[in-house]
Amino acid sequence: MELSIHTSNPQIAIVKLSEQVFGGVQAVDFMKQVNGFCESGGRCLVVDLGDVILMNSSGLGMLVSGMTALKKYEGRLLLAAVPDKVEELLKITRLNTIFDIYETVDEALASWS
Repeated sequence: MELSIHTSNPQIAIVKLSEQVFGGVQAVDFMKQVNGFCESGGRCLVVDLGDVILMNSSGLGMLVSGMTALKKYEGRLLLAAVPDKVEELLKITRLNTIFDIYETVDEALASWS
Protein backbone atom coordinates (compact mmCIF):
# COMPACT_ATOMS: atom_id res chain seq x y z
CA MET A 1 0.00 0.00 0.00
CA GLU A 2 1.40 3.30 -1.05
CA LEU A 3 -0.07 6.76 -0.69
CA SER A 4 0.91 9.05 -3.54
CA ILE A 5 0.12 12.75 -3.56
CA HIS A 6 -1.44 13.98 -6.81
CA THR A 7 1.11 15.91 -8.85
CA SER A 8 -1.06 18.90 -9.73
CA ASN A 9 -2.92 19.29 -6.41
CA PRO A 10 -1.35 18.47 -3.01
CA GLN A 11 -4.83 18.24 -1.43
CA ILE A 12 -5.47 15.04 -3.40
CA ALA A 13 -3.82 11.65 -2.90
CA ILE A 14 -4.30 8.16 -4.26
CA VAL A 15 -3.76 5.00 -2.26
CA LYS A 16 -3.67 1.66 -4.07
CA LEU A 17 -4.62 -1.29 -1.90
CA SER A 18 -3.15 -4.74 -2.39
CA GLU A 19 -4.85 -8.03 -3.26
CA GLN A 20 -6.02 -8.82 0.27
CA VAL A 21 -7.49 -6.23 2.62
CA PHE A 22 -7.93 -7.77 6.05
CA GLY A 23 -7.28 -4.89 8.45
CA GLY A 24 -4.76 -5.58 11.23
CA VAL A 25 -1.30 -4.17 10.53
CA GLN A 26 -2.51 -2.96 7.14
CA ALA A 27 -5.25 -0.90 8.83
CA VAL A 28 -2.76 0.66 11.24
CA ASP A 29 -0.49 1.64 8.33
CA PHE A 30 -3.45 2.94 6.34
CA MET A 31 -4.66 5.15 9.18
CA LYS A 32 -1.15 6.52 9.82
CA GLN A 33 -0.99 7.54 6.17
CA VAL A 34 -4.53 8.98 6.17
CA ASN A 35 -3.93 10.99 9.35
CA GLY A 36 -0.59 12.29 8.08
CA PHE A 37 -2.20 13.26 4.78
CA CYS A 38 -5.04 15.11 6.53
CA GLU A 39 -2.69 16.90 8.93
CA SER A 40 -0.60 18.13 5.99
CA GLY A 41 -3.64 19.72 4.34
CA GLY A 42 -4.95 16.79 2.30
CA ARG A 43 -8.68 16.76 1.65
CA CYS A 44 -9.43 14.12 -1.02
CA LEU A 45 -8.23 10.53 -0.81
CA VAL A 46 -8.96 8.22 -3.71
CA VAL A 47 -8.71 4.55 -2.70
CA ASP A 48 -7.89 2.44 -5.76
CA LEU A 49 -9.35 -1.04 -5.17
CA GLY A 50 -8.58 -2.36 -8.65
CA ASP A 51 -6.13 -5.02 -7.42
CA VAL A 52 -8.20 -6.21 -4.45
CA ILE A 53 -9.27 -9.86 -4.62
CA LEU A 54 -10.39 -10.43 -1.02
CA MET A 55 -11.70 -8.08 1.67
CA ASN A 56 -13.20 -8.91 5.04
CA SER A 57 -15.13 -6.88 7.59
CA SER A 58 -11.93 -5.52 9.11
CA GLY A 59 -10.94 -4.26 5.67
CA LEU A 60 -14.31 -2.52 5.39
CA GLY A 61 -13.78 -1.06 8.85
CA MET A 62 -10.46 0.31 7.68
CA LEU A 63 -12.20 2.18 4.85
CA VAL A 64 -14.89 3.51 7.20
CA SER A 65 -12.21 4.74 9.62
CA GLY A 66 -10.42 6.49 6.76
CA MET A 67 -13.63 8.16 5.65
CA THR A 68 -14.36 9.29 9.22
CA ALA A 69 -10.87 10.77 9.58
CA LEU A 70 -11.22 12.73 6.34
CA LYS A 71 -14.67 14.03 7.34
CA LYS A 72 -13.12 15.54 10.48
CA TYR A 73 -11.00 17.66 8.14
CA GLU A 74 -13.94 18.38 5.83
CA GLY A 75 -12.45 16.02 3.26
CA ARG A 76 -13.71 13.06 1.27
CA LEU A 77 -12.67 9.46 0.75
CA LEU A 78 -13.57 8.15 -2.71
CA LEU A 79 -13.52 4.51 -3.82
CA ALA A 80 -12.41 3.71 -7.35
CA ALA A 81 -12.18 0.60 -9.53
CA VAL A 82 -14.18 -1.50 -7.07
CA PRO A 83 -14.09 -5.20 -8.04
CA ASP A 84 -17.39 -7.10 -8.23
CA LYS A 85 -16.75 -9.13 -5.05
CA VAL A 86 -15.98 -6.01 -3.03
CA GLU A 87 -18.98 -4.22 -4.54
CA GLU A 88 -21.21 -7.09 -3.39
CA LEU A 89 -19.74 -6.83 0.11
CA LEU A 90 -20.46 -3.08 0.11
CA LYS A 91 -24.05 -3.74 -0.99
CA ILE A 92 -24.66 -6.48 1.60
CA THR A 93 -23.43 -4.19 4.37
CA ARG A 94 -25.19 -1.18 2.79
CA LEU A 95 -21.89 0.72 2.88
CA ASN A 96 -22.43 1.46 -0.80
CA THR A 97 -24.87 4.12 0.42
CA ILE A 98 -22.23 6.05 2.37
CA PHE A 99 -19.20 5.79 0.07
CA ASP A 100 -18.71 7.75 -3.13
CA ILE A 101 -17.87 5.02 -5.66
CA TYR A 102 -16.38 5.59 -9.14
CA GLU A 103 -15.61 3.26 -12.04
CA THR A 104 -12.04 4.55 -12.42
CA VAL A 105 -9.45 6.57 -10.52
CA ASP A 106 -9.67 9.26 -13.20
CA GLU A 107 -13.43 9.61 -12.67
CA ALA A 108 -12.90 9.93 -8.93
CA LEU A 109 -10.22 12.59 -9.45
CA ALA A 110 -12.45 14.49 -11.87
CA SER A 111 -15.24 14.57 -9.25
CA TRP A 112 -13.04 16.53 -6.88
CA SER A 113 -11.98 19.20 -9.37
